[in-house]
Amino acid sequence: VTGSGAFSYCAKLESFNAPKLSSITGSLLSQNKKLKNVFLPNATELKLAAFMNCTAITILDFPKLSTISGTSVFSGCKSLKTLILRNTEKIITLSDDSLKSTPISTSGTSTDVEYGTGYIYVPRAFLNSDDPTFDYRQKTNWSNYASQFRALEDYTVDGTTTGEIDPNKI
Repeated sequence: VTGSGAFSYCAKLESFNAPKLSSITGSLLSQNKKLKNVFLPNATELKLAAFMNCTAITILDFPKLSTISGTSVFSGCKSLKTLILRNTEKIITLSDDSLKSTPISTSGTSTDVEYGTGYIYVPRAFLNSDDPTFDYRQKTNWSNYASQFRALEDYTVDGTTTGEIDPNKI
């Protein structure tokens, strides 16, 4: 689905489920202040302001994502604390254009990931400091977020590293 804001400015939209959607672009879901839950299991591409100003989103999980490009993909997602990138076949491409106006945020509306208090979870195999070609923390355009990367295998719903779930945080 492309187009300028096909599902933008939906004042009551709290959940978006599109299992067949593969490309999210053109401000597709931007400006949805109540949007909290997004299910895009087959999305392979995020572009240009796809989630811009979706201020209620705290977690985004992408099983098949392969590319993030364009500007302001997550700009203004000030509640975004966790970005989960599950692709086990390759490191997700983060384009040069995206870095110039960082896809994680833009000035004044930073996400917790941008501030350094949120996390990006990726498969442990892509956090291999012995081989920089297979390490998100050392890849071009991702290195700005080096301290925010965590192994997907250590991810828990409540953010603990022990695997113990605190029901007060769920």
